[in-house]
Amino acid sequence: MLSVLSACMICLVVILLFANQLFGNRFDTVIALLFIGSMLCMGTGFALFIVETRIGSAVIRVRNEILHHKAEEEEG
Repeated sequence: MLSVLSACMICLVVILLFANQLFGNRFDTVIALLFIGSMLCMGTGFALFIVETRIGSAVIRVRNEILHHKAEEEEG
């Protein structure tokens, strides 16, 4: 969800960059704040993804019988 928010904020940054050029440099602070917010959302999203994958991999346990299973030989 944070990555989607970050992408939407980047879209707003691009729109405001064009509007800033058209309307005479009124949106400089807003553009900077949106970009900073976008990078914070992206970084937080990546950090939460790493935490989520670590929790998921810690929960999954595979029995030794499955790990060391040998294929049965075909009878000929």
